[in-house]
Amino acid sequence: MQYEPRRPDQFSLPWLLDVNTVPGMTSHSLVPKAAQAAGIDGGGGASVM
Repeated sequence: MQYEPRRPDQFSLPWLLDVNTVPGMTSHSLVPKAAQAAGIDGGGGASVM
């Protein structure tokens, strides 16, 4: 297999995809709401994970 880099836009700049390593950790996301429903407080949720 051969790797061929692609230049997808008219400026010949490569595109980068930013990977969110901690999705759902804002106050309005489902992860904190699920933790609260399970009885895990905000400070202890990250230590459980």
